[in-house]
Amino acid sequence: PLSYSVKVLNQACATTSDISILAQTGLPATYEIISGPLLFPYQTSNTFIGLPIGVYKVKVIDVCGNSVVQNFTISLSTTFISVSQPTFSDVVPVDCSKIQVTQTISSAPNTVLGYPISIRYELNLPGNPSATIINKTVSSGDPLSQDITEVFPNFVNQNYSYTITITDACGKTYPVNNFQVNSQLSLVG
Repeated sequence: PLSYSVKVLNQACATTSDISILAQTGLPATYEIISGPLLFPYQTSNTFIGLPIGVYKVKVIDVCGNSVVQNFTISLSTTFISVSQPTFSDVVPVDCSKIQVTQTISSAPNTVLGYPISIRYELNLPGNPSATIINKTVSSGDPLSQDITEVFPNFVNQNYSYTITITDACGKTYPVNNFQVNSQLSLVG
């Protein structure tokens, strides 16, 4: 028998969503949207693009002419980006005055990251009264999560804090505060 699921993916900065119909059993031949804000006649593609918010009925017909109708709802999720805690590693070639910092940015469930993403690091370096600013842009990447890596100054036996401000392609800004760079080297005399 024919069975399927409907996967809805909200696009970054969009007021519409795309759906894919994923067969679980049976052999689908055609797909159509028979009820909702937008109607689509039967088609052989399992993807529908640009659907506005609303309740829909999709009809899938298999190779034997059997059909199954399912309801699904499109609601736009609020975009949100989360940032992981940092991991630290040595730069290559080794330079004791620098440290590589890697963090992962992730999209909210059922949404994607909107590229390009602008990243602004503000480092509160020891002995420096004003913040050191590092700007970078990630032009493209994974739609769900992306590692971001930057080289920071490293101070032996001195820790410091930094903040990140991320701006996505939609122009939405996500400030993330209070990360710590912990000294990775200790000199023993």
